[in-house]
Amino acid sequence: ESLEGARDPDDLDVEHARQELAVAHIKAGEYHTALLLLDAVLNVCVRVTGRQHLRVASALNDIAIAHQNLGDLEIALKCFTQSLEIRRIVSAPKVLIAASHANIATIHFKKGEVETALVSLSRAYKTTRLSLSDTDPASIAICKDLGCAYLACGDTERALFHLRQALRVEIRVFGAMSTDVASTLNNVGLALMQRGDHADAIVRLQQALDMRLNLLGEHDPQVALTVKSIGAAYLTARNPRRALKYFKKALSIEREAFAASPMHLAPANTRFHMAKAYEKIGQTAKARANYQAAGAVFSMRLGDTNLQAQEAIFRANQLAIAPYENLRNVQTGFFEDEDEWDDQDEEWGDE
Repeated sequence: ESLEGARDPDDLDVEHARQELAVAHIKAGEYHTALLLLDAVLNVCVRVTGRQHLRVASALNDIAIAHQNLGDLEIALKCFTQSLEIRRIVSAPKVLIAASHANIATIHFKKGEVETALVSLSRAYKTTRLSLSDTDPASIAICKDLGCAYLACGDTERALFHLRQALRVEIRVFGAMSTDVASTLNNVGLALMQRGDHADAIVRLQQALDMRLNLLGEHDPQVALTVKSIGAAYLTARNPRRALKYFKKALSIEREAFAASPMHLAPANTRFHMAKAYEKIGQTAKARANYQAAGAVFSMRLGDTNLQAQEAIFRANQLAIAPYENLRNVQTGFFEDEDEWDDQDEEWGDE
């Protein structure tokens, strides 16, 4: 039923219901529809309450979440920052302040600004420790995010400390089979991979994949994320051909999930990893094409100064110098179909 005309156009109860509907659209992956509703909510709230109000901060926060999911990181960062400023001015509950710091950290993390993300997460973590129990979902999420930030900084031991702390609490609060536990298992796997424990990393990542397949289905972007992580583990374990199997599966899921956003960062990140795998097996042309595609998206979405964008463009240019494929790999490719694998009968998610 339409909310239009049901009550006075400035009725904040109507706008609250409209915002709840927008959040439902976000959860369903319908981000553009959500933004249309949230823009209307924001305009009414600003007109009725003035800009310095918690309702305005809440609307800005949800707008930022929608843009974040669309990959519009600069817009998301601007809206999250505005929401934080309003919450500070009106002395919002500490849990909301902490959530804003955590959201801002997430954007910096996605932009590759890891040190800045770590600062915001540290503020969020300190705030939640003072105001929330360790079993509160917000406290768990920030603890996990802090582990991810340390992971991105290369501080594996601190990363594992916070991730395992979050995992223990999540299992106690949510049960062993939940999307939260799957997410943390995925990150523990990445930390183990960074430490060089490839076999243990793949075990944890496979556990996360099994959970996500059962809970979310095969076509969910979170499934693609774990599939990609397993591919990365095989790549660092010097098994690029097996890694490519997982990267290709991840890319197929992401292309379907983000078909409406051709410049989304997730498929670009997968193509960046695919390029590395192709390069290692000597398929220079495919490596270069994937580096170019990834670099173009990184540059447009994150700026030319982004380190990942610079690396992708540099590798593409370096590979362009090579006049022909490595002869050894050309000979190998003559006898083997590059898209077939020794373990053809194995299902992609099984070990």
